[in-house]
Order: sequence, then C-alpha cells, then structure tokens
Amino acid sequence: MALPPLRLLRILLPYVALWVVVAAALAAYAVHEVRSTRDRELAAGRIEAENLARVLQEQVARSVEGFQRTLGLIKIVYESDRRRTQLTGLTESLNSSNLSQIERRVLRYDRDGWLSDATDADAKRIRVSVAELPWFVAAREHRDGRIVIGEPMQGRVSGRLGIPIAVRLQAEGGEFDGALMTALDPERLIHLFRAIRVGERSAVGLMDREGHLYAWSASTDPLPPGVAARDVPRSADTRTPGEELRRLADVVDPAGVVALSAVPGTDLVVFAALSEHRLLGDWQRYATSIAGFALLTLAALTLPIVLVARRAAREVARRSELEHGMAVERVNARTDTLTGAANRRAFDDALAACHAELLHLRQPFVLAYVDVDRFKRLNDTRGHAVGDKALKRIAATLARSVRRSDMIARLGGDEFAVLMPNAEGHAMRRPFDAMFTSLTVAVAGEGWPISFSIGVIAFEGPPAGPQEACELADKLMYAVKASGRNGVRFAAYRDGRLHPDAGVGNADLDVGVA
Repeated sequence: MALPPLRLLRILLPYVALWVVVAAALAAYAVHEVRSTRDRELAAGRIEAENLARVLQEQVARSVEGFQRTLGLIKIVYESDRRRTQLTGLTESLNSSNLSQIERRVLRYDRDGWLSDATDADAKRIRVSVAELPWFVAAREHRDGRIVIGEPMQGRVSGRLGIPIAVRLQAEGGEFDGALMTALDPERLIHLFRAIRVGERSAVGLMDREGHLYAWSASTDPLPPGVAARDVPRSADTRTPGEELRRLADVVDPAGVVALSAVPGTDLVVFAALSEHRLLGDWQRYATSIAGFALLTLAALTLPIVLVARRAAREVARRSELEHGMAVERVNARTDTLTGAANRRAFDDALAACHAELLHLRQPFVLAYVDVDRFKRLNDTRGHAVGDKALKRIAATLARSVRRSDMIARLGGDEFAVLMPNAEGHAMRRPFDAMFTSLTVAVAGEGWPISFSIGVIAFEGPPAGPQEACELADKLMYAVKASGRNGVRFAAYRDGRLHPDAGVGNADLDVGVA
C-alpha cells in the first residue's frame, strides 16, 4: 500500500530543514574557504613572480654594467696606445680580474664599419661591414662616448641572437675612429639564471619593451639525484634567420600571473610567470579536501535522517494499514456482503438524515420499498446459489436505475429500499417505471419465476420520524402485493397523511395511515 506522502513529509520536515540549513552553511563555508585560499595562493604567486623578476632584472643589469665597464676600460687603453694594443691580449688581462666569460668576445670596427680586430680567432676571418647597422650609426654619432645598446641581431659566427653593446672610438683629434662592440647573449643569461635557481616554479625570460622575446626558459621540476646544473636543458627560445621573435603571450599561461621589471638604461624588460596549474596545484588538493570534508559531514548528518525516515516510513505504513483496515471495516459494517448494496444500518442513518433535512430545511425525499415476489420458490426450486445470483442481479439493476447520490439498500432477505434525497414527487414516476421495466427484463432473461412489488412515497412533509416513513413505504409495497403483485404504486405524504398519486388510478388507496 502506498504511503501518504504528506504525512511522511510532516514527520521528516524538521530533520530535512536541519539538513538543508547545515548543507547551506557547509556549502557557504566551503565556497568561501576555497575562494579565499585561491586568492591567497594567487597573491603569493604574484609576490613570488615579482621577487623573481626583480632578481633576474638585477642580474641582467649587473651583466650590462659589466659589459659597459669592460668596453670603457678597453676604450681607455686602446685610445691611449692604438699601435700596440691588441684585443686578444687586452681582454685576457682583463678577464684575469674575475670578469665573466660573457664579456670575453669583443670586436673592433674601423671608421668605415669593417671588422679590424677581434678576441675570437674565428671572427677575425669574417670580412663584414656594419656601417649601416643602427647600433654602429648611433655609436658614430654619440660624441660623448656613452655606451650604445642596439637591437638584437643574429651573430655571423655563433648564429645565436645577441644584443649589441658598443662604444665610440675617437682619434687624437676627436674625430670618429671606429667602434668597440660586444654582444649580450640573452639565452646564456637566462640559462645561467635557471641553473643557479634549479627547481624554480616560474618561467623567466628577457624581451624588449614591445613584448618581443629574446630568450625564455620554462619552469623546471627539481633535478633528480646526480644531475648537475649544467645539464639542465635550456628552454631558451630565440629567433632563427627569417623568423619573427615570439611574444610573451605565446609562452606564458594567460590564466597565470606575470611580473615585469625593466632593466634601467636599456629597452630590456625581464619577466617571471607562474602558470595557474603549477601555482594552484596545492590549492586544488586543498579544495578537494574541503569538498570531501563537507560531503563527509553531510553524509554523517544524512545517515541518522535516513534512519529516522525509514522508521517513520514503517510507522506511517503501519498506521496507514490500520486506518485502511478500519476504513474497510467501516465500509463492510455498512455494506451488504452479498450484493454490495448498503445494509440496514447505513440505510437507517441515511433515512434519518433525509428526515432531518425535510424537517428543518424543507428538502423533500423519495423512499421506495422493493420486494421480490415468489423469491422463496426460486430458492426452493433452483437452489440458494441461484437465489444469491438473483439478489446480486437485482441490486446491480437497481443501482444502474438511480442517481449517484441515491442509495440502494438491502433491508433483509428479498427486500430492498431505494432512498432518493432531495427528490420531488412529480418527477418520480419515470425513473421508477424504468426501474420496474429493467428489473422485469433482467429476471426474464434468466428465466427466473419472480416479479417485483414496489411502493414509492414522495415525502413532501415530515412524518413523525424515520421509522414511520419506513412503515408507510412498507405498507404501500404490501398493498401492491395484496392487489396481485408485480407492479408499482406511487403516493405522496403531506399534511400528516398519505395521498395517492392520481396518475395511477389508485384513488382508493388505504394503507392504514391517517
């Protein structure tokens, strides 16, 4: 049997409301904690990236300053003794002063831009003019002798991208006498920085102010045991001949954090970037644990609610079954078990209600008694099974002949009653004539030797009580039986006495009621 959902809901409503409140609180806590932790991780990542960019910027600035000092020293020495000064011997003596290997390659160009001397033997064999290159033109025009940092260019010997750093050479009279040039290797700078900071999470790189990358290195995981820093692969990405420089957006995670830091006195900009995947790795694990905690708490809260719900469902089912059984018993107590019609108890209650409505509300009703003629003979000749079948057929035929609001009752044996609340006397002939015809046809089809005597009274005024109404209907029905059975007689009760229905020609109706 299905459980009444509203009853079960009323029982579980406080528990469900508590569960919803706790679930909402847990969800709010989890969302707030996850969001705030994510914001803290991103803020920490920005600080980390800014610090790393600042460190790299300082390293690049020191390298540029080292180049400038080297070129300044060579310029001073070379201009003081041009005939005897050779770059190879000069840079070797300078490098003994702890100068970086980055600063060992220096080139000298004459006033026409042709290579005239170099620290690198391979470079000396190349016959090339740089007279039209922007850095050489700038060095020639800077009479104050300040250092010129040019645009990156591809090395003719190394084939690698370099950033030229040059200074003007002057003759004794102050006229232009060529230039000294060395190249800052951005790829080597980034590689050395990465080798020093093994395991750094950030990607770092060097670019210009327009966003063109000169070199960059992706973040690396901590090195496995036995791997030296010099073996760390350089992820530096530089331009090859005929290709454009890549931009920052090509190599960093757009969802991550990026910190920029300009190198003073140059057009160089260093960057450090942390990808969201690496930056929020710990946060994702923390968010998973928070979600797991919330789900575990909800599961722990749900379990007793489920147990209560199961117990409540069993209790509601038990009560519903009892109520259903009681309802069935009430129906059975007011229903004739053989025919399914109302029994005497239900009929008496309904008749009392009709009598009260007539008495107080002037609502008329119709009461008819139906008796089966010669039913005992049917039982004796055909058996009780046929008699029971006949009673069922009669009850079903009566039920089909009346309104849904009317009542068919079996008063006992072969006697039935028809009660029609709120029914007018002038309209009773047609339905009872049709009822009599239906009953006659039904038994004739079965070949049963029975007929029907029916007395119908329209109560337009109230009798002394319900019992008096029954006696009137019963006597009218017996008047039909006394006059030869198998018929219907109509009457109306008003003004304290029974009046025959003029339409049936029974003006001499006398049932012993004054």
